[in-house]
Amino acid sequence: SRNNFSGVGMYLYDAGDIAKKQGTVLESQDPSQSICEIQMNKPISAQVQDILKKNPTKIGSYVYVSNFKSIDDIAAKVQEHGHCMITVGSNYAEWSSIPQVQGMIEWYHCICIVDYVLYKGKKYLVIEESWGSNIGQFGHRRLLSAEFISARATGAMYLTKPVVEPPFTYT
Repeated sequence: SRNNFSGVGMYLYDAGDIAKKQGTVLESQDPSQSICEIQMNKPISAQVQDILKKNPTKIGSYVYVSNFKSIDDIAAKVQEHGHCMITVGSNYAEWSSIPQVQGMIEWYHCICIVDYVLYKGKKYLVIEESWGSNIGQFGHRRLLSAEFISARATGAMYLTKPVVEPPFTYT
């Protein structure tokens, strides 16, 4: 379903369109944590195909933002919606527990922001990393600073609540 598959993944608004129009499955129905891009690109199982056909989870809508003003704008959306997805550019040298801008952007990564915190007196967004569970001092989470967001973020998106469609019945 991706517009630019198979080379480099998809864009935030592609994911939003898929979740709104076609629907998706819950993480509990098709776990995706700690798997790599190659594993994610394998054909979906018959069980997941059946869920998508009979009872997909669809979102009401999504909001894509490419010109947010500050880390506070994103934290406000996390407070309001419980999450906010973000795309950042980075490279392997800087992509640590608390990434610091250094060098050129080599790739882009979409991650889910799940919280915002003060850590050692500085504001950070807490992301839930999909690359594995032992990535540093925060387990499967990283802290993104206002400076990193300002230099590396390319867009953000949040989803509205799922739409529960009534089962199909003849009348």
